[in-house]
Amino acid sequence: MLTAERYSMRIKSKLTVTFLAVAVIPMLLVGYFIFYNSRNSLQVQILHALEANAEFKANTINDYILERKSDLFILQNRNVIKSFLPVLDQFKNDPSNLSYVEAKKTVDAQLVIMQKAYNYVDIMLVNKEGIVIYVTNPQHQIELNKPLVNKEEVLQKVKASAYIGEVHRFDSKEHPYCLDLAGAVSGSANEFAGLVYVELCMRPMYEITQKVKIFGPSMEVLLVKKTADNKVLFLSPLKGAPDAALEKTVPLGSQEAIPAQKAALGETGSGISVDYRGKKVLSAWRPISVLGWGLVAKVDVEEAFASINKLEEIVETIFILFIVLLVLVALAVAKSIANPILKLSHGAEMVGKGQLDYKIDVTVKDEIGDLAKAFNAMAKNIKDLMQKEREFAFAEARLAVEKKKTDELRALNQQLRANEQQLKAANQQLSATEQQLRASNQQLTANEQQLKAANQQLLATEQQLRATNQQLLANEQALRTSQAGLEEKVRERTRELAEAKYSLEAQVQERTRELEEKMANLEKMNKFMVDRELRIIELKKEVNKLCLELGRPEQYKGGVS
Repeated sequence: MLTAERYSMRIKSKLTVTFLAVAVIPMLLVGYFIFYNSRNSLQVQILHALEANAEFKANTINDYILERKSDLFILQNRNVIKSFLPVLDQFKNDPSNLSYVEAKKTVDAQLVIMQKAYNYVDIMLVNKEGIVIYVTNPQHQIELNKPLVNKEEVLQKVKASAYIGEVHRFDSKEHPYCLDLAGAVSGSANEFAGLVYVELCMRPMYEITQKVKIFGPSMEVLLVKKTADNKVLFLSPLKGAPDAALEKTVPLGSQEAIPAQKAALGETGSGISVDYRGKKVLSAWRPISVLGWGLVAKVDVEEAFASINKLEEIVETIFILFIVLLVLVALAVAKSIANPILKLSHGAEMVGKGQLDYKIDVTVKDEIGDLAKAFNAMAKNIKDLMQKEREFAFAEARLAVEKKKTDELRALNQQLRANEQQLKAANQQLSATEQQLRASNQQLTANEQQLKAANQQLLATEQQLRATNQQLLANEQALRTSQAGLEEKVRERTRELAEAKYSLEAQVQERTRELEEKMANLEKMNKFMVDRELRIIELKKEVNKLCLELGRPEQYKGGVS
């Protein structure tokens, strides 16, 4: 009995494990594959968005600086600057001189308008020795007749090309950070006469980086630069540390701020890495070639994958509940199969002990129930055979006494042969039961095929998800096309404004030439009138002299005036 119970428990365990393995393993594989692909797809989409954002902002800053360099080029070649730079330099120590005042007034008429239009902190004129001789910002009057702080570097670089300085702090709430630009001004003989020095506020570039409309609060765009001592300097304010600009640095080769390091080295790329806070982030980095800077657009991995992590928690909860339900179902199925087998085993043990009246109580209507009925019939037949054997023994005893019942013995032999046929029939019935068990195995195989079909359906669902991802990529491409069209319109409008600006400058230059010609004519007229007065005075002197020689009184009394 103990052996049969152990065998029954093993059957239950095997059936339970097999059922769970067939049901759970495919579901685990499919679930892992779906989550892995979903996470990868979401990561690719986020990286594409970060790359597009970083590329757009880097190009926008690049274009902004190129426009300011274009403004600088216009200033370098303006006639008003070329004409009055020598005058301003000549009377720099005497700002109350009429020539200096008139020259400053003429230059102010053009440069102050440009300073306000483009939000420049200051536009300064510097002579060829590096001395400041003119400023547009009244607050910078104190810098007049003083050399530039970085005079030697600026004078050396500006003769070769436009000078772009370093971002520096400025003692002003309105313009806390500035960037300096400078360009050479040529004299009438194309010699180096001085330079135009522009202080550009960093606020417009910071606004470009801080206008972020994608992702959540952890999204951040940074400006960085490699320093001479192989460090990465953060040029823009950081989230949570607005005063970190120009203060925070990270050594190249360290394990933090990896996107910033790559951007500062002029690399282009994207991926998962660690930012300056030591947090794991999805980021994209781009170089800003015109400045030698780098730009990083990043978002925390925790925030980027928040939706899919939440979904994963929900699915894990559902999966655990499903496993519990599967265990209960598997135990119920295993019990429904193992218990009848246990009863059959116990019945065989009882029949083996000679209790031929014992009947197996199995009520299930399947192959095992049929096997139990066949077993009960077999026990009954065995009992009948044993009863007949006893009758045969009694008859044989009688034959031993009477010796005349040979025919009965033959009849008994025939009966034994009939019993043998019945045993063969019982064996055939057992074989039929074995066939039924095989059919049951085939049914289990069919169930396995159904599970495989379910797996194929899950694969089809995955293909539909891939098609959805491709559609999203197509939508992203359309968005990029629309963005390119908008940028083209902006560039066209910029060209129109530049042409209008050039036309206005031409009109101003033409009006200036007309005024200069009128001034020259007035000077000529003034000189002619002075000469005429001098000649009249000389004539009066000659007339008085002649009158004295003739002995007459002087015709013009009171002297000649």
